[in-house]
Amino acid sequence: MSSLPRVDQITDFLRNRSVQVLGSASPIGGAGRAVAERAGGRAGRTFTRSAQAFAELEGGHQIPWDDLLPLLTELLALADNALARGRHQQSVTWTNLAILLAYHRSTHYGPLHSPLALRTDEFLASFRDSAAGRAMLLEADPAPAPTGGTPPRSRGDGQPLRVLILCHSSWTFIRRVEEDLHEHAGIEFRTVDVSQLPLAERPTHGLVMRQRSTWNRSGRLHPVPAALEEPLAWADTVFVEWGVQPFAWFSFLDLSAHQVRTVARIHRFECLTPYPLLARGGAYDAIGFVSPPLRTMLEAVSPRIRQAPQRPTFHNVHSLEAFAPAEDRRRFELVQIGWAVPTKDVALSLEMLRRLRAEDPRYVLRLVGPTLEQTAIASTASWAQDIAAQIEELGEGVMVDGYRSDVPELLARTGFILSSSVSEGTHESVAEAAASGCVPVVRNWPEIAPWGGAEMVYPADWIIEDVESAVDRIRSLSTPGAFDAEAERARAWIRSSRQPDAIRADYLSFLQG
Repeated sequence: MSSLPRVDQITDFLRNRSVQVLGSASPIGGAGRAVAERAGGRAGRTFTRSAQAFAELEGGHQIPWDDLLPLLTELLALADNALARGRHQQSVTWTNLAILLAYHRSTHYGPLHSPLALRTDEFLASFRDSAAGRAMLLEADPAPAPTGGTPPRSRGDGQPLRVLILCHSSWTFIRRVEEDLHEHAGIEFRTVDVSQLPLAERPTHGLVMRQRSTWNRSGRLHPVPAALEEPLAWADTVFVEWGVQPFAWFSFLDLSAHQVRTVARIHRFECLTPYPLLARGGAYDAIGFVSPPLRTMLEAVSPRIRQAPQRPTFHNVHSLEAFAPAEDRRRFELVQIGWAVPTKDVALSLEMLRRLRAEDPRYVLRLVGPTLEQTAIASTASWAQDIAAQIEELGEGVMVDGYRSDVPELLARTGFILSSSVSEGTHESVAEAAASGCVPVVRNWPEIAPWGGAEMVYPADWIIEDVESAVDRIRSLSTPGAFDAEAERARAWIRSSRQPDAIRADYLSFLQG
């Protein structure tokens, strides 16, 4: 199999490189912008402004949505003009620039909230008001026609289900599913890391955009890569992990010769990417979600996701056996696992601590995970300086641990687990801590609240809306009797809601149909 890139990969590389150069502050970038604006008129000026905005986002600087929106509107107007003249490739190029800016990671992660999560109608309006934007992201696909082809492999009694897992690089969560179902249900697995496919067969963002455009115009699907032919012939079910590039790419492959069941699982991260909107949701037999509010959000923003016949929710497979309480409990110790990025909003935890210590200096906060120095980027420098100053001000009230390999042992002796995040899917640390006998204090994650909130994941009495309600919850459990009773209730709820047999049954149903 060829290790040479495809022509479209080379073209995409050169186009992306030109955007980087034009957006840079270098003399070459400045000269290039001047030439592009003189030669290209309105389109040239929009292109150079887009390049500069992209460079700013790539540098980690968040552009306020109200400042970014006019540029997206201009890009999509150019895309509509090209589409009206039958210049489909040019239309896709302009639409792609709008998508890359609107869905850039810096647009959604940083000191400012995600406009997609909290200003959803405004975020989608620019694409909804554009013919090109609707075609690429928002119009439902035609109902799939019967495909015929080779019938699925017939399994005799006792013959194991064969599942092919496709994933791009990040295997932590899916490995737990694979190991559990292989051990307890006898399922056979094969895995393919699509990032390791031969270069000419790998999914790319540019390829997904072209697949979507080709499908819109002709209904034509993409041939199956040669490297996947044999694994697909072996499999009964294909499980695509993460709803990012491979999720959309796989939905445009012509699987008529294989007749496998196709399923995919979506976590929180993918909800702020364009791929659930670019994909053919109806090409999947089932699309699963790790929490109900994530499903609610994606069903609201993506008509194509709603075309999947089955859309279940189920928990991550995660053994909680290692998490159990110790006899000696530091009831006045709070812990936050993961804190040194704005999304985790440790400022809320620090304010809780400040209020608690004003009444009782026994309260302390332990911060576990990568530190401010390890997560430093330019766009969060001011935020990080403020957090560092607050930690210094609180003195011995805050312990910064960094990475720890003994989290189960730590949680076994800690009083409260804090989830102060702006956005979470399930926040597995909360489940681990509750199983360990910590009392959960879970913010109603603001970017998830419009879609059902943390109460769709954890019990309502664990959820707090603000610092005051958090302090009230912690303060009310200051006596040993009250604390122990609440800790045991939390442990009981987690044990009941995360029963391995029930979770396993959900995955078996998902994979078998």
